[in-house]
Amino acid sequence: MSETDASLLIGSKTAQTGADMFSKGESAIQVTGKPNAELAYMFVIPQEEGESEGPSIVLYNQPISNLESETGPELPIFSLIVDEGESPQEKAAIMFVQISETDGGIYGNISDFVLDESNFSLTMTNDTLFLINMSTGEMDPTQYFILDGTFTASTIPFAASDSNEVDFPMLGADLMNENLIISMEKDGTITASFTDEDGLTETDKGEWYVSNDNVLVSIFEYQDGEIDTMAMPYSFSGSQLQLTMYQDYCEEFEDDDQLSKRFRLRLSEPCYDYIEQMYLLAPNSVNRAVSKIKMTFVQAMAKQRYRLEWEPPSNSDLEKAKSILQKK
Repeated sequence: MSETDASLLIGSKTAQTGADMFSKGESAIQVTGKPNAELAYMFVIPQEEGESEGPSIVLYNQPISNLESETGPELPIFSLIVDEGESPQEKAAIMFVQISETDGGIYGNISDFVLDESNFSLTMTNDTLFLINMSTGEMDPTQYFILDGTFTASTIPFAASDSNEVDFPMLGADLMNENLIISMEKDGTITASFTDEDGLTETDKGEWYVSNDNVLVSIFEYQDGEIDTMAMPYSFSGSQLQLTMYQDYCEEFEDDDQLSKRFRLRLSEPCYDYIEQMYLLAPNSVNRAVSKIKMTFVQAMAKQRYRLEWEPPSNSDLEKAKSILQKK
């Protein structure tokens, strides 16, 4: 597999406007320090089941798809999370900074930011965030960043339709990281090999055939007796094969999935509330979510891919930073 192109097909009961988390915002918050940065991209982390708070909105200095690309993110990485607390005096801004593989830290302060979810915007006025020593709870007045400006997200129009298609490149990034190789033999056997970043390879064998309407059907039976049948529209040109895979998005991820781990997602079925939070859509408005991934295969030996590993801010670090700031 040489490349992927992934999207979501989202059904909406009403015509509405959603936030576009994979496009650069219409405006950005400027970060002044060493180094400078621009927070121009948004990602929404939905609340987990049982939580009373709403989704967490995170601003980044680069597209979220870069962070999950086959080579990993570019450094430095700036990610800002704001917390409205229980009172205006408890509003906090916390920024996770990774300048190099060995240099990074957590910066924060009490803030008077203005978050307007109805207009998909966040405004900060010359807020100074200081480096927090997570061991001692002290803030270093000599190391800081100043944040100023308004981030306004790009938007996506959703029609009252069951087939609103929006980009979702992280779905394809997960597949690319698996270094997938398929071998399809004339006798109808198919072998799929997945190689992880540690060089460990998992191989599955099954059967394949094509229908008259350009659909490739693959059937794999696993050791536990589970059978996986997939019907994928295909096109073939020269040395390239393109397969299009459709799956129920709500059945696609489990708690141990890479995407779930990186962004602390705990999905429930039918998971439509997750989609609504992620795109900041009206509650109870989504009634369909299907992933669509176009996979391009080249008739050649695939190269092993290596990526810069990055861990997103953890819940424990976020809660500890908030606790430190609220005691100041």
